[in-house]
Amino acid sequence: MEETKITNTSKLPVVLPATDIFETEKELMILMEMPGVKLENVDIQLENDTLSIHGTSSLELPEGVRRSHAEFRPRNFKRVFEIYQNINSDAIEASLKDGVLKITLPKQAQTSKRISIKQAN
Repeated sequence: MEETKITNTSKLPVVLPATDIFETEKELMILMEMPGVKLENVDIQLENDTLSIHGTSSLELPEGVRRSHAEFRPRNFKRVFEIYQNINSDAIEASLKDGVLKITLPKQAQTSKRISIKQAN
């Protein structure tokens, strides 16, 4: 039977990852350092105007290898942003490459609406 590995992430130190945010007319782009974080250990959520990003780093040793000196510690990465743009939430994309998380948030097209004015009594 394979041993189940459980990591209690609530006791890991929380790190604010270095982040750059870029803006064009069409989108916002977030680049965030997340070294040692695997794709399956990243969670991104947009709720109302709040973008939450969580990730947990880990180090898996190959079979038959034991640690003789330990300085690497798993960490929780966490950032929360308030997004004050109209974002097309159905078109948000994210990718993880070489320890850098890239999130692309396309802007929603601005629409204008004429407001009718009623005669007051």
